[in-house]
Amino acid sequence: MRLSISISICGVCSSISSLECCTEFFTMTYYFDALPLHPQPEHFESLTSYLMRLAEVNGISSIDGLSALCFPRQDRRITRDIADYPPTSFDQLTIVGACNEEILRTTTFFHLTSKFGRSTLPQPTSRFLSGCMSQYLRYCPVCFTEQQVRYYLLSWRFLMVTYCYKHKCRLLEVCGHCGELIPLFTSPFKLGSCPKCQLDLQLCAADLVVDDAELERVAHIHNDIVFLLTPHLWEVDSGSIIRHIGRGFAYVRQKKRLTAVEVANQIGVTLTVVEGIERGDSQGRGATLQSYLKYAHYLCLGLREIFSGAINSPAPVSTTSLPLCPFCQQSHYVTRCGYNRSGSQRYKCQGCHRSFTALGKAHEVKRRTS
Repeated sequence: MRLSISISICGVCSSISSLECCTEFFTMTYYFDALPLHPQPEHFESLTSYLMRLAEVNGISSIDGLSALCFPRQDRRITRDIADYPPTSFDQLTIVGACNEEILRTTTFFHLTSKFGRSTLPQPTSRFLSGCMSQYLRYCPVCFTEQQVRYYLLSWRFLMVTYCYKHKCRLLEVCGHCGELIPLFTSPFKLGSCPKCQLDLQLCAADLVVDDAELERVAHIHNDIVFLLTPHLWEVDSGSIIRHIGRGFAYVRQKKRLTAVEVANQIGVTLTVVEGIERGDSQGRGATLQSYLKYAHYLCLGLREIFSGAINSPAPVSTTSLPLCPFCQQSHYVTRCGYNRSGSQRYKCQGCHRSFTALGKAHEVKRRTS
């Protein structure tokens, strides 16, 4: 496998650069297995941060240039709007960054959505996380002072994470120098500096948390987010886990003598959403991560606690067996998704994103013989 890097030699000023500096130029192409410098993602670093850092150390100064190298098969407008959701493909990034796909997935929300049995494609992931994600950079300036390599944490994207757990200070949402919002992914690539005023973000002042109750709340949220972003082997069986979690929600609700209608009214969602959570319905669009968080908070529970209880429970969830997907031959990610006009149950595989009817062939044979 080869990577092509274009070097432009200007016909007017005879300078060499990776971009067009004048109107007259010609291009020579060289081939390498990877970029000259290919640092690996830091622990819990976001994909947008990693891409900017990769571009910065290799002297790539435009998003279009980075897109042409890392994602040559997709429209460059998609790269410009990248926001840490799992891409449909990492394309050439695994080659130019000399980084395997499993590591790159940890820079996205892939493992979070997998835990809930949801599709890991960009748009479904965006819908599932709606209301929980900041569209701009949020950061801890104290973290920057301690980092040997400047990078942005994926956990900073979550709106419920209002403080830095490590340094007990409030996350900043704008540049502390000019007050401007900071885009997640922008060029020129210079991590830790405001793209508007060019000043260092580590010099910005952040408010400290002094309330013990607030610190405890921050700790619980931090633990939940770290747990959700961390890869776990049981994610391949998340369909049964999420159904078990739903029953756990229903059990605690009933133990507190609450009705599903009361919970829905208190947390500001529809009854359908509450019922979907308790059924472990990973197909419905209504039960977003925000809905799960609201429900767990209302019951005074943490998501990490709920997942751990479902995983470690000695009594497995008794569920009706689901058919194998005829396309990828597995049932772990198969969910029910309504009925045909004839009344036949339809299923959808979250693994290959295809729909099917389990008894389709049997019905077809019956029609031929009748």
